[in-house]
Formats: sequence, C-alpha cells, structure tokens
Amino acid sequence: MLRDVRSICESDRWNSFDRFHDTTRLLTDAYEASGVESEVYPIRTGGEPGTGRWVIREASDIRSATVDIVSPVKKRIIDYSQNPWQVIQWSASTPRRGLRANLVVVDSKEGLSSRKHKDKVVLT
Repeated sequence: MLRDVRSICESDRWNSFDRFHDTTRLLTDAYEASGVESEVYPIRTGGEPGTGRWVIREASDIRSATVDIVSPVKKRIIDYSQNPWQVIQWSASTPRRGLRANLVVVDSKEGLSSRKHKDKVVLT
C-alpha cells in the first residue's frame, strides 16, 4: 500500500492535468490488478461560463519553467523539472525570450506592503 501512496504522490506532485491522467491510470491499473473492475468517465472542463461545466480558463499543462539570476552572478533559482511546486497551474507564462527585472526578496508581511516593488520580480 505504501508503494501505491508513493506512486500517487510522485504523479500528483506535478499538479497538472496531464499528470492527473497518469494518476488515474495508476489507480485503475492497481484496482484491476487486485481483481476489481474499474471504469473511468472523462468529464470535459472548459467552455463558456453558464454551460454548467467546470470552467478553468487559465488552466495549462506546464512543460518547463526556470528562473535564473543573470547578474551580478549567474544562478538558477527555480527549475520546475527539479521541484514542480515552484510553479503551479494558473501561473502566467512569460514572453518566449523571457524577461529581465530586478529581483526583490520579501520575507515579511511588512515587506509586501512596500510600494517599491513596482516593475520588479518579488520572491516571497
């Protein structure tokens, strides 16, 4: 059972719909290996508001995401392939060529209230 829990956590940790499909396959395979018949019913999401469907307009399947400091030293501080919880669904994409901005580290509530963060990337 713990092996199954680890497998589910490994799949769902990516927090994206394509990986949720992997988890569904993992679970149905486990049920069927135990002799239990299982069925999966796909539910369509999206569409126009008011259709009665669950609408997530900003949903996306994240393939990759990185954040690099380029000056005064070069260092990658975020890599989705290493830690998928650094980027979640509904995160906005950046231009293909990326973007450059000053980085501000905020580690308190008081720091968030500052107006000095305009046009900066804020790391909390």
